[in-house]
Amino acid sequence: MPGVKLLHQESNSNTKPEYIMGDSCQAVAILVGALQSVFAVPLASRIHEGRVFSNRDAATLLDKMLSLIDSLGLPSLYFIADAYYCARKVMTPLLKKGNHLVSLVRMNAVAYMPADAPSGQKKKGRPPIWEKG
Repeated sequence: MPGVKLLHQESNSNTKPEYIMGDSCQAVAILVGALQSVFAVPLASRIHEGRVFSNRDAATLLDKMLSLIDSLGLPSLYFIADAYYCARKVMTPLLKKGNHLVSLVRMNAVAYMPADAPSGQKKKGRPPIWEKG
């Protein structure tokens, strides 16, 4: 079976093995609301780990997800993803095409602009002893 590899699974249950043989795939789905329920309809899915066609292919899982999204040909979308996909390598191409990314922020994220305190509110904490002047 193509693409089968050794995968690590974390579980608090001791009845499951730590490693399993399986496929590692990425999928894109569209969120649909019907009646009083919401569900995901799969649009595309590919095995992205385990199959190697050339050892010169340096595409990462992030690159492969972007190519999967591009293959759909959608004009604009909201990409809802795991924190793994919250990286500049994914954000920049998505934003250039007018798309959006909804994700958790990764641990290594850096904010480039400080947040402004709301006007009219006092700063928290003890007032400074020496004022800058």
